[in-house]
Amino acid sequence: MSNAWRLTRPRRLSNRASWRTLRAGALTLTGTDFGEVSAGSAVLFDYGSRSATVISDSPLIERWTSDVIDLSIPWEVVSGELRVVVDGIGSEPVELLVFDYDSVDIPISGNNEQGIFIVEHPLAVAAGPDGSVWLNEEFHVGLKVIASGPDLTLSAVEIPQAEGPGIFAQRVIGESRARYSSLGEDVEIASDGTVWFTQGGANFYPDDAAFLNTSRVINFDPETGKVSCYNLPVDNAAVYGVLIDDARGMVWYSESRTNAISGFRPNSTISDCLFDPYAGDNPVQICSDGLLDSCHLRFLLPNAGNPAHLELDTEGNIWFTESLGNKIGRLTPETGELVELPLPATISQTFPGSWVGGSPWELAFDEQGYLWVSEFFD
Repeated sequence: MSNAWRLTRPRRLSNRASWRTLRAGALTLTGTDFGEVSAGSAVLFDYGSRSATVISDSPLIERWTSDVIDLSIPWEVVSGELRVVVDGIGSEPVELLVFDYDSVDIPISGNNEQGIFIVEHPLAVAAGPDGSVWLNEEFHVGLKVIASGPDLTLSAVEIPQAEGPGIFAQRVIGESRARYSSLGEDVEIASDGTVWFTQGGANFYPDDAAFLNTSRVINFDPETGKVSCYNLPVDNAAVYGVLIDDARGMVWYSESRTNAISGFRPNSTISDCLFDPYAGDNPVQICSDGLLDSCHLRFLLPNAGNPAHLELDTEGNIWFTESLGNKIGRLTPETGELVELPLPATISQTFPGSWVGGSPWELAFDEQGYLWVSEFFD
């Protein structure tokens, strides 16, 4: 009776909703009663009207034990179900999710004014309602977009700026004016389908440097091709993150260099893509006396924490990371209340000045209301 019971006992995969892998990728199955390598043992895949079988002695099987199977997925297998079969007895089918991917090369834009190659580093990505993908980059001169469709066509939107050597500063070799922004940290898609992104100029540019370092928040409408540029009211702000606040009709941004969380109302704030910081005083105003129209509302942080990315909670509070302050913060715009929460200490430090952990960067709320924060080392 014992032997008969063992032969008819179902093979069991670990209790999980699904198994995931890349196309033709590696997969580790865990469970019980997988038996040993034999002609009657196999992993079965069912996907649509098709199926595939990988027997236990196949070259695709790296390991087969009673509780672990390591294998490579056949190229033709896509998402569906899988089962483990031993001596004709199969496990219950479980969902298999197979992911495929394509890549798009980002070309070097060319030489800048000093003959230095500008290698564009994609940092932020956002998907539009039509399936297009928008990229913001370090060392960029335009906004990149990958069109939806099988060809994945890459193109760039030209961002206007004043004539001359450039409104930004650079420190690649020495210091000079530049027409490219070496800070392009965020891109977001608004509910109306327009694209918002940041141009922060040069990172860690000295306050006493010879050149101005403009920052601006830009809106692009894919339907009309209109570009709107909202210049920051202060120099050398090094804007990082951007946040769309539909409930208040505001767009918020972080001033990493000047340590502030700021915002403006696009419907009442002047757009000027041809703004020249060297032509005279900056006409952009900072809000005062409770006014919010035609100005930028600024909330200064108490310490130099280099605020980075922003997120709204369900009550309308603005949460943000402080990349060099090892904190997250919460701002209530109506009252100006600002709360900073320290994160655990840096994990480790390597010579001469790099940290592992301790640099909070992106953040997001999940469906349960938990706030997730990523850390990076720099």
